[in-house]
Amino acid sequence: MVKIVPVSDEEKEMLKTRRLGRISWSIIKQFEESGYDIARVEVTDRSPESLAYTLRSYIRSHNLPYRIMVRHGALYIQRKPPEEEVPKLDESVVE
Repeated sequence: MVKIVPVSDEEKEMLKTRRLGRISWSIIKQFEESGYDIARVEVTDRSPESLAYTLRSYIRSHNLPYRIMVRHGALYIQRKPPEEEVPKLDESVVE
């Protein structure tokens, strides 16, 4: 059997603060506006590995040019270098 129970004001506030998609978006937006090539993300409310997983999923689903790394318990975000154009091979290039 299922029972519906009212939610306290404290629980309502807790539910409002935890929006993962918006967390990813705000971190990426801050990094984008900073102009840095690489930066450390200071994590206070969850593990760096957990946030890295969320950010990687967001980056992959939106096809963004960033890389997420966790090294020695710290979370880093890095701008990927632009893809260098590879010259097309034709008869004039091939010996």
